[in-house]
Amino acid sequence: LTAGDYGLCSHYRVELFSLNHTTRPYTITMATYQLSILLMFNDKDALNIQEICDGIGIERVDVYKTVATLVDTGLLRKEDNDVFTVNQDFQHKKGKFRLPTTIAKEHTEQKEVEQTHQSVEDDRRLYIQAAIVRTMKSRKQFGHNELIQQVINLAKERFTPSVAMIKKCIEVLIDKQYLERLENQRDIYQYLA
Repeated sequence: LTAGDYGLCSHYRVELFSLNHTTRPYTITMATYQLSILLMFNDKDALNIQEICDGIGIERVDVYKTVATLVDTGLLRKEDNDVFTVNQDFQHKKGKFRLPTTIAKEHTEQKEVEQTHQSVEDDRRLYIQAAIVRTMKSRKQFGHNELIQQVINLAKERFTPSVAMIKKCIEVLIDKQYLERLENQRDIYQYLA
């Protein structure tokens, strides 16, 4: 196995990698960890999971996922007791192809999902605060339960806000001095701005 031209190398992917042990030359695009594992087979014919973990320094779970993609594509063979060898009879219908990556995708997708959820929550909080301010401007004073019901009715076309979220937004608006509670009736809010 040789790592050929690194001319198109990125942070997550090694673009060109040639298999020299096969009858037909292959150029494979793969993740850096996948390449690292394959290059370890230059020194030994067979490696177990622990040797691979020690050799490239990533967690065992990630090594299993990375090795699984290499086994699924047929580049490696799994022997007994988590021992892997290079498949000397490897064949692929294309001379140039890309290996699927799992580690980078999972981390990236998870971060994107978390960022999306956070962005949606922020947008909803702002929408609820705007609905509270609009409602309070129209009547100047509202009871707690009436205000919550009015905000739910305004927001229900877009989403169903939780009562806890509305209460938090009311507290934020009180802190920002848009609203205040009446001193003699704590469950009535008065618009200030």
